[in-house]
Parts: sequence; C-alpha cells; structure tokens
Amino acid sequence: AITVSNNGNTTINGISVSDRSQAGPATVSLDKTTLAPSETANGSIDYSITQADIDRGTVSNTASATGQRPNGTQISTKDSTAITTIQQTSGLTIEKTVDKTSIAPASAIPGTKITYSFTVKNTGTTSIKNVSVADSMSALGAIKLDKTALAPNETTTGTATYAITQSDIGNKKITNTAYATGT
Repeated sequence: AITVSNNGNTTINGISVSDRSQAGPATVSLDKTTLAPSETANGSIDYSITQADIDRGTVSNTASATGQRPNGTQISTKDSTAITTIQQTSGLTIEKTVDKTSIAPASAIPGTKITYSFTVKNTGTTSIKNVSVADSMSALGAIKLDKTALAPNETTTGTATYAITQSDIGNKKITNTAYATGT
C-alpha cells in the first residue's frame, strides 16, 4: 500500500506517485490527487515476484510523490523504500541407477562395462549454479552433466561407465555412492 499525506498548511494539487521497483518504473493510481492540509491519499500497485527476486532474497521498492502548490510550484517528497525479505530454501536430490543390477557368473569377466546414470534435481526455491556430481568410485572420473545450472524443480542428467575388475568379481558386488553439490 502507498500512502501520501499532506502535512503542510496549503492544498496540494495534481499529486502523482512514481514507483521504482526492481522491475522498473510504474505509475500508481491514487484515490485522490488533491489533498487539503492533513488529508491522505491511498494507492497500491501489484508486483509479481520473479525468480531473480527469490534468488536475491529480497524485493526492494522505492516510491516518491510530486504535486503542485497553489502558486504552481512543484513539491516533491523524499524517496521512501520498502524491502520485503523472501524466505529461501536450497536443496538438491540425486538418483543413481545402473544398467546392470546383476551379472551372471558366466558373463562376469574383467572389463565388462556397466553404466551408471545420475539424475540431479533442484528441490529448493532458489536457482543453483555449478552443479556437479562426485562418486566414491574414482575410476568413474569426472561425471559430465547435461547442464550445471538449475532453476527450482529443474533436473539434469549424466552418465558414467565402469569396467568391472577381477576384484569386483571376487567381492561378488560393486557398491558405490554419489552425491551432488552446487552453489
């Protein structure tokens, strides 16, 4: 809500409010454009919060009013700024799958390839950059993702291939863990 008050001792005519939000300037409709001493005019303006606002964590809005004195000279208010804090949450999930959940003993030979797939999702309200996946199995190397910047609810995927070793065959299983990070 925007309130303009005439705290002087003369009537002010042609009152208008200039509203400068992060989206740019806007004109505010007031319920009165002429104010006698001690009178107040009210107005409002709608603003839709953007993803950039959420990422920043605040919405800052500045307004000022102008009008004319009875002698025709202009009068202006000082800027008035309102800041709204936006609650932010950050979160990533990762799902890891493998193309072969079991290998028959006759097929279990060193060098047999298995492919891991990784899906990372931004579960928070803020955008996340520099998304990466690290895996406890160093033989997988760097895991390349389709994209490394995620808007809320957006996902990215990547794959990595591993060649099983004689040690893996002797252990009768391959266990590893992956995690996702971002800023």
